[in-house]
Amino acid sequence: MPTITTIASKLSAANSQLQTLQLYPQDASVDINTMLNDILAKMWTDITSGQLTQDEMDLCIGTFANAIITNLVDRQAQTDLDLLFMNTLACYSANKFDAVYLSQILRANKMPEPSSKCIYVAGDVTDAAKNYDINRDAQSKSALLATLGAFYNNASAMYVLMDDDLELDNFKNLINPMLQAKGLDPFPADFNLQAKISDGVILRPDYKLSDQSNDPDSNARIVMSVLTNAYANQILPTRTIDALIPQTVVFFNARKLARATSTEIMNAKSDIGKLAGIDKARILSFSQMASLSQVAKIINKMAVMNNQLNNILAKSALSQATGKFVIRHINMKRVQKKLERALKAMKDVAVSKNPREHEYDTYQRPNRRDPENWDLPGTVTDFGYCPDIHLYVDTSGSISQKDYEDSVAMLVDIAKKFNCDIYFNSFTTDISQETLVKCRDKSKHQIQKAIEKIPKLSGGTTIDQVWQYINCSKKNRRQLSVLISDFYVDVPRYIKHPDHLFYIPTKDTSVKYAEEFANKLPNPWRVLF
Repeated sequence: MPTITTIASKLSAANSQLQTLQLYPQDASVDINTMLNDILAKMWTDITSGQLTQDEMDLCIGTFANAIITNLVDRQAQTDLDLLFMNTLACYSANKFDAVYLSQILRANKMPEPSSKCIYVAGDVTDAAKNYDINRDAQSKSALLATLGAFYNNASAMYVLMDDDLELDNFKNLINPMLQAKGLDPFPADFNLQAKISDGVILRPDYKLSDQSNDPDSNARIVMSVLTNAYANQILPTRTIDALIPQTVVFFNARKLARATSTEIMNAKSDIGKLAGIDKARILSFSQMASLSQVAKIINKMAVMNNQLNNILAKSALSQATGKFVIRHINMKRVQKKLERALKAMKDVAVSKNPREHEYDTYQRPNRRDPENWDLPGTVTDFGYCPDIHLYVDTSGSISQKDYEDSVAMLVDIAKKFNCDIYFNSFTTDISQETLVKCRDKSKHQIQKAIEKIPKLSGGTTIDQVWQYINCSKKNRRQLSVLISDFYVDVPRYIKHPDHLFYIPTKDTSVKYAEEFANKLPNPWRVLF
């Protein structure tokens, strides 16, 4: 049987002239799995120049498909693809599989990839747009598209570059009759680029290939078919999966970009991140939470009762099997120490709600008690800001009132330990709007009352919206996030785990469920108790 290593060696020896990765026109009428296999077969035939046997080709296609469908949860798939691409794709960088299209267009324009040492700024976008506005040629268009991908690289989306709002109108005139013929809603009239540099639309809810939103008669399939056939030189997928079935499409107005201010370009970056990061319909404001219809309240109440019944039955069965099924005691001092170490390991930020003072000795300042003695060091106070602390609390039906009170008590302990203001969200299958709890120099009783006044959600439980909420903005990603739950949930498979997210179980959490949840995480030690 062939292996990835032998295939990579074979391709390395055979490919003196390396090939680039291309987007292939898609047929929206075929089954999604058939389309996926067809596109992968065409792609691998192209980039391997016919050097592989059928068995070797099948192995490459299977590895690639598995990596796309699982969004690279399988680390071995990532390693295998890196090995293959380094031997078959021109200008490919290791560990860049998920952004391989962006990597290729940047190298084609002799532009460096964004990194900690190379940061693209708003001025780069403006300069590239002005150059295209003057020349209007294929090279300057490619450079502008590459710059947009490098600057707006905080989202998973298909980027489409339009010359102006008239070209977007032509696209709508082309796509809307096709959508209406399938009984789908057309692009609305207010979806335009007349006064904006960009606008986007969510085509489907998630990346699951079995979802109905990926059917041949779906928005995503029809839109992608038109884009790959009529606008092939104007599109750039920021992630590999967006080249197949994008979840979000963002249109850019080249003429507006050439005349935009830095503030407008930066604001668009935030909007795109939110649009592609999480469905804003799932972030409920306090007024929305308070004004739920009576029918929704009844449905939620039934869901709560059903969850509570299922949890009672599960705990009862677990109790009979093991005799020990709940955590009961959480060592908060140990949890606080671990969080403190995690916070120290994070970089300081320019400003936050978590200021710090650090005193250290220096011989550049005289000693206060003996200023004439230069052998004694003086003391200097350094002022700075640690990252903010953001708490996410599970308030679903499986969380009893006592569990919630215990969670609030844990929040109070954390707030007092760090003596800083904290951000707070409750979540179920949705997530509440963010609120800032004033904790600095407050008593435990004052903090507890402030948290208890915040409205909370109720219903079932998922945590994917919390991961998305953290990932969708740079501000959230820089915070130390702590999630409190009973872990009667599944670990999301298609979303990247936030870098600075830790978990604390409620006291009534099943040890078995907490351990199972931890073992499914990339880093099981993030569950603290």
